[in-house]
Amino acid sequence: MKYSVPFWVISFLIGELLKFIPLCSSILAVRVLVWYVISQAVKHFIFRSCSFWIRFPQGGKSVLVTGASAGIGAATAADLCARGGKVIWGARDVRKAQKKLDDIAWTIHHGPRGYVLKIDLSSKKMIEDFVDEFKKREKRLDCLILNAAYWGPKRTTVDGFEETIGVNHLGHMYLVYLLMDLLKKSKPSRIIVLGSDIHRLCKGVQFDDFMSDKSYKQYKSYAHSKLCNMLFARELAHRLKGTGVTVHIVHPGTPVPSELMRHNWLSMVVFHTFIIRPLQHLFCRTVYQGSQTTVYCACSEECGEETGNYYENMRKDTPSAAAMDDEAAKKLWKLSCQLLKINENWVLGLNTPWYGGDVKNTVGGGQKVRLLRDALTEFKHDGNAIILFIDGYDVIINANAEIILERFYKSGANVLFSAEGFCWPDNSLAVEYPAVKSGKRYLNSGAFIGYAPDIYKIITERPLKDEDDDQLYYTHIFLDPVLREKHKIKLDSTSAIFQNLHGAVDDVDLDFSPSGHRMRQVRLANLAYGTEPVIIHGNGKSKMHLNYLGNYIGNWWNPIDGCVACNEDLIQLNWDSENDFPFVVLACFINSGTPFLDKYFESILRLDYPKSRIGIVIFNRVEPHAVKVEHFVNLMDGEYHFVQADSAISLTERNARDRAVDICLESGCDYLFVVDAEARIDFSGTLKTLIKKNKSLIAPMTIRGEALWSNFWGALNDDGFYARSDDYISIAKRERLGLWNVPHFSTIYLIRKDRLSLLLSAYSYNVKNDPDMSFTQFCREKGFFMYVDNTEKYGHIMVSDNYNPLNRFADFYNIFENRREWEERYLDEKYWDTLNNDYQFELPCPDVYHFPLFSKQFCKEMIAVMENYGRWSSGSNLDSRLAGGYENVPTRDIHMNQVDFERQWLNILDEYVRPVQEKTFIGYYSKPPHAIMNFVVRYKPDEQPALRPHHDASTYTVDIALNKAGEDFEGGGVRYVRYNCSVTNSPVGWALMHPGRLTHMHEGLPTTRGQMSRVSDVNYPFDAGRTFRQIRRLIEMAKEMESDGLEQIDLLSNLLMQRKSVEEIDLVGSLLASFPEFQSILMAEIDTEVTSVFSKLLEMVIHCQNVCAELEKDLNTANWHSENQVEKSSRLATPFWPAVDQLKMWASEIVVMYSADLQRRKSDLDLLFVDTLTPLAQVTQLKQNWKQSALFQQKCNHIMACVHYLINGTPDSSVDE
Repeated sequence: MKYSVPFWVISFLIGELLKFIPLCSSILAVRVLVWYVISQAVKHFIFRSCSFWIRFPQGGKSVLVTGASAGIGAATAADLCARGGKVIWGARDVRKAQKKLDDIAWTIHHGPRGYVLKIDLSSKKMIEDFVDEFKKREKRLDCLILNAAYWGPKRTTVDGFEETIGVNHLGHMYLVYLLMDLLKKSKPSRIIVLGSDIHRLCKGVQFDDFMSDKSYKQYKSYAHSKLCNMLFARELAHRLKGTGVTVHIVHPGTPVPSELMRHNWLSMVVFHTFIIRPLQHLFCRTVYQGSQTTVYCACSEECGEETGNYYENMRKDTPSAAAMDDEAAKKLWKLSCQLLKINENWVLGLNTPWYGGDVKNTVGGGQKVRLLRDALTEFKHDGNAIILFIDGYDVIINANAEIILERFYKSGANVLFSAEGFCWPDNSLAVEYPAVKSGKRYLNSGAFIGYAPDIYKIITERPLKDEDDDQLYYTHIFLDPVLREKHKIKLDSTSAIFQNLHGAVDDVDLDFSPSGHRMRQVRLANLAYGTEPVIIHGNGKSKMHLNYLGNYIGNWWNPIDGCVACNEDLIQLNWDSENDFPFVVLACFINSGTPFLDKYFESILRLDYPKSRIGIVIFNRVEPHAVKVEHFVNLMDGEYHFVQADSAISLTERNARDRAVDICLESGCDYLFVVDAEARIDFSGTLKTLIKKNKSLIAPMTIRGEALWSNFWGALNDDGFYARSDDYISIAKRERLGLWNVPHFSTIYLIRKDRLSLLLSAYSYNVKNDPDMSFTQFCREKGFFMYVDNTEKYGHIMVSDNYNPLNRFADFYNIFENRREWEERYLDEKYWDTLNNDYQFELPCPDVYHFPLFSKQFCKEMIAVMENYGRWSSGSNLDSRLAGGYENVPTRDIHMNQVDFERQWLNILDEYVRPVQEKTFIGYYSKPPHAIMNFVVRYKPDEQPALRPHHDASTYTVDIALNKAGEDFEGGGVRYVRYNCSVTNSPVGWALMHPGRLTHMHEGLPTTRGQMSRVSDVNYPFDAGRTFRQIRRLIEMAKEMESDGLEQIDLLSNLLMQRKSVEEIDLVGSLLASFPEFQSILMAEIDTEVTSVFSKLLEMVIHCQNVCAELEKDLNTANWHSENQVEKSSRLATPFWPAVDQLKMWASEIVVMYSADLQRRKSDLDLLFVDTLTPLAQVTQLKQNWKQSALFQQKCNHIMACVHYLINGTPDSSVDE
């Protein structure tokens, strides 16, 4: 009323002032019209409307509005639709609500949002049905608006409550109770309770006549219900502090014309139509104006940061003293829970100060016992009530109540405690524990189940302080034989229900096999006792392993459905306005020399996200990269919300990362997206997808090349460094797709705003570690979960090891480390088309194939590399670079090995030229191509303009144009003499490939202007190459077989010794005397393993015999004589090169020697395999014979030296030449 009364007074004064205006005073109609216009303008000024720019800050919010079929509820729902919300219209009259939704849909430029669901707050069953349907449809709830209300004659609900208090207060409280889990999952979320200033009519809650049985008046009952609403909201806000769920109380204004009083006599049709409605229009808020404070509390960021406030007209206000009575609020809460038959403490200790000591590092936890004692008071005489008590932060439940109860009943205990292998905190009590037949012996208080009366008597048996240790308290109770027998207290020693992981990590493993009614659920198997525990407790130092298990159990992931949790708790990003997208600060870190840095910036530009909602800050600590960073900043200035380069040359990496957090917080960001320069984003939707996952710390999985090196660790060793988890390879190879809780990630990750302020010192938390390890250690120790997502191919990681940013050609040489980027930059984009079966090659001359190979950038940099080196040959026949010092067909050139590009060039020929060659010159295979002459040649009119006709001493030649005819030079080209055919205008980067030594004599045509640059390479024949490669394979296989075989023989020895020990066991007088089959069972298992070892050894031998057979065939059929061409070439400096016949002889000797060795080993194994009772001495002899002879090793080294020289052109110092 505080805003309505001033409006009425002002309206009256306006009417009086108009009497003094001549025209208005003489003509009543004019005065009424002017008064109406002015008063309505004042009305809109006094009764404020929520600015349309106040919208959902992150968009895609799910909002539930009760009572949305008419009045303020419908107006609220409609307005929230227009502000980007997905609104669920909760209504008793579904048809009316649907009509409202249909009527407003066309007026909202966003189109229709949300849907209608039936809810009847007068029935608990109807509320439960509504919540079940709601949870099926929605995985989150960001805002719950408790708007529905009843004002009318006295009625009774189906649950026996007076309808006004039942609908307005109890119905809404029960709805909140059932939706609380969803609200907490969706944090930050809000609950908005519609109160009313009419609550001021009540001086307090009518606890003695709560249902108005003694006296009922409509307005008083309604006022009482609104007071209860406000006290409920106040207590709820208190209990939910720190959970991410805020509570706001709204007074829509008095009066507001709605259908609230439709049951009152004032709503009679004639009276209402001709009297009430006109008066409401003139003097009251509209329903739209009445909804604005609710809309403001639902959307504004200010309200999201505070809780428990009372609002009217979008301003904080002060309710009556009765509405701020905390004791009355607690009493009302307890009474309401009793009426609704729900536990008043939904989570024990929630929002309660902790006085139970530092339980992480020492004893404590007595406060938990006190909290439980208070909660169980109402159940202390209920013999049918079964209480399950678990720690709330490190426990996963992996079964339903039916399975848990079934196992509890089977235990025969009244109270069943979980068990562990450590007597803690008082180790001296270990001797007092009763012995157990099997399993863990000592009590753990983190989880137990039992009948309420027994538990209540246990926790009230002795006094206990909050700072005392709860486990020690329960231990003393358990060790008292009288109390243990009285309450039938037992320990779950074999983990039938409870599994404590501390000290028992090796006892358990995940079971992915289907099982009965739990077909889809991954289970935890206790291998030590053959049980399947269903309540898993990550006590002590086992929390990291609990997180690993939590990636599967609890129905997070299963082999049939994959990642179940990936579709839960998502943020919907289907917004139409850029302003609705969360604001992201993208922090770029260049901490070391980075290959292909321009590709890094390109990957950022490809992000599918509004640039106006991204601010970029770049921290560059590498001086040579400053030019590229500055170019990017200048180019993108004005494109993004902001782009700035913070000079980080003088900063440590740790300081730079801390600075990024500060900048994000100062700019009011919603997310910080950290992207190191080594990361390359391939999926444009990366940022949207990560935000949609709705995790506070999440990284997209990125892999380095074809290796298994990634940006996350699946496990840690005892020192906090990398250890491989059991599922690491499956995740890294994307054989399992999902969202994984991991102990460490780096390189690229997203941090939500609610975590940022808690991470200010994270990078400096442990200065002994790298900043990223310090960051994740901080997160682990604070209990912040870190997730890695591999559901998309998000990107990859560059190899920057040994990269020298001072070398301006460093990227050009980077083909082995970062092949993907190298191909994107340096291969012609049409090259890959040449590998298609339907590609038609150009044939400018017979058997001269013309095809795209390199990009213009490659050609430009190749010329620059050669010019930078600058030592061109003289062009005469004398050439000191060659072994004989003589060049038959001289050119002005630089060899690839002179600029250290030989290794890269040979790889280029193998990876990109050879596939084209095999496709065109069908039947010729040479992998890798053996190109001895690889060089760049230049032709200039005043230097060497042309090249005389000649044959190349090669199988085939590749000639590549590096610059453009007609622009960079005139003239030039290649003429094939035999066919009188010339190629004079080859595009830059295109290759000519033609046969060599016999058919294609050719000459270089004169260059008349400029400089023509070309790459040429001469591929020599190597007909016996395949044989040498197979010999190398045989040698490597022989080494592997020797190593693996010796390992298997050692295993065989151990098994035979075990068998002998088992045979000699005397069971007489032992505990196993009643189990005579024990020996035979063990011996049978050992015999099975022995047979398996023999089989593996035989398989090794047979496989190697097959390879030897293939080699013998090749040795007899290979064209060895053509190899003399290699031997005689003037380009090979081989003073110690053996004759080809000698090479063949060595190869034959190796095959013969190894075949004989294999046959001897097979015979030995055949003899041993007949009788598994083999004496150990024979196995020792087998091990001695399995080793290779020194002569075999020497000949292997000779062959390996030759093969290495032929492939690489240089001796191998690692082998004996």
